[in-house]
Amino acid sequence: MKSIAYIVLTISAIGFCYSQNYIGENNSVSEHLISKSIVDKDYNSVELFEKSFKDAKIQEDKNYEERLLLANDKFYLRQIDVKEQNNYDQRNTYTYNSKLMMLTAFTEIYKNNVWENKLKKTYTYNDFGKVVSYLNQKWVDGFWVDSSRKFYTYDFFGNLTSELYEKWENNKWVSYWRNTFTYTFGTYSKRLYWEYEEFENESWKKIYRYTYFYDKNWNLESYWYENYVDGDYVKEYKLSIVYDFVLNRQVRLNELWQDNAWVSNWKHTSFFDMKMNLVSGLYETFIDGKWTNTWQLTVTYDSLGLQKSYLYEDWIDNKWVNDWRCNHYYDNARNKISVVSEDFEEGQWKYRERNNYSYDSDNNKIAQFYEVFDNDKWIYANNDMSFNDSQGNFYKVVGYAAELSWVKITDVDEVDALVNNFSIYPNPVKGTAKISYVLINSGMTSIDLYNSLGIKISNLVNEFQSSGEHYLLFDGSGYASGLYRVIINNNNNSYSSNFVLMK
Repeated sequence: MKSIAYIVLTISAIGFCYSQNYIGENNSVSEHLISKSIVDKDYNSVELFEKSFKDAKIQEDKNYEERLLLANDKFYLRQIDVKEQNNYDQRNTYTYNSKLMMLTAFTEIYKNNVWENKLKKTYTYNDFGKVVSYLNQKWVDGFWVDSSRKFYTYDFFGNLTSELYEKWENNKWVSYWRNTFTYTFGTYSKRLYWEYEEFENESWKKIYRYTYFYDKNWNLESYWYENYVDGDYVKEYKLSIVYDFVLNRQVRLNELWQDNAWVSNWKHTSFFDMKMNLVSGLYETFIDGKWTNTWQLTVTYDSLGLQKSYLYEDWIDNKWVNDWRCNHYYDNARNKISVVSEDFEEGQWKYRERNNYSYDSDNNKIAQFYEVFDNDKWIYANNDMSFNDSQGNFYKVVGYAAELSWVKITDVDEVDALVNNFSIYPNPVKGTAKISYVLINSGMTSIDLYNSLGIKISNLVNEFQSSGEHYLLFDGSGYASGLYRVIINNNNNSYSSNFVLMK
């Protein structure tokens, strides 16, 4: 059996192509994006507040939409061919390890009827599939020359603890910036701080940090953003979150720190139906001591629960006025085949842009086309197109058309045994628990128990196991209360899950 599965993904493009493996914790990323963009702007401009929030939310919706339009988990992306206007052909070729995580990305450009090397990116991973580094290189005069790199570290529970970015300058690596993340230790392992620093004059300079606060059930309750000024952190804003009874984020309140007090800035309230679908959202700004409507969102669904449309309206002269809307269309297999956006201008709806999609017989997305409406006709235009595969690899291209081809996981030359449906129930554990898992392939299997210090304290299974469903009962009576990690090793692949033992 081979140690590396060379699943080759090629992106042929006229223009820019980009790929990466997603790093970090999805901890209110969209809210950071929204709030940070507002902090960087003029506090006195309500219009900038509104636009920053709305633009960021729209981009978040688009990114989420793209993730829903990919193939199912039985398929992996092999190749993307992209067409772009007014640039060189470009092709990206990828290799993957046995778990189909990206190892290398090669970029070539087509010049003078020959494919020429341009860029190379190389990833490394730890035993738990976390990215620990990537290296960017450029092709210069027939050689690969270092350009930039990143390093990542993690704690015992798999939380990202640091991120360091460096560039190759004057024949040496030069540090540019780093992120440091701090977490609670114990039962829930939640992020407490995110600190950003830049390297200047041979020393690290603090720039800003986020501080996180949680309720008694460890739901994120609020976070603060602070700039580092004159040797100390200075409050800039905070975002507070209120949940409904099923933990939907119902209210998000942004406050600015002014004159040693928190002052209300904007508020976004979300409303959900009984199926927990978002049906509307209201954005308000705090002006002259009272909350004032700014814009609202309305979302509709069809009888199958698929999103049908969303409509943005602005509050103008004490009434709601149409701003823009987006309609979604599906085929009989419930695949989204078109998304059409329109602006409300001069009292009528006018086309703005649209994305069209097509699928193969396995309902895998195989093509995407982007157009804008100009001079009463649809024309192709360049736009960002993002794709995720089922292993968390992320691909981004710029163009007006993309064609995707897929390969079944069973067609991969080498994929070591995978573990599915790994669960520990109940969790927290009081007394006994059932550890369940499914082996895709037969092989030597061991299950070990580790304490919160990372020390192995017990071996629960060590035998050859056939493919299929397995389970064992864990008796916690002989162990102290605390946080534990269970690690399954099957055919030299490791999978882990944490549980809390309570006495």
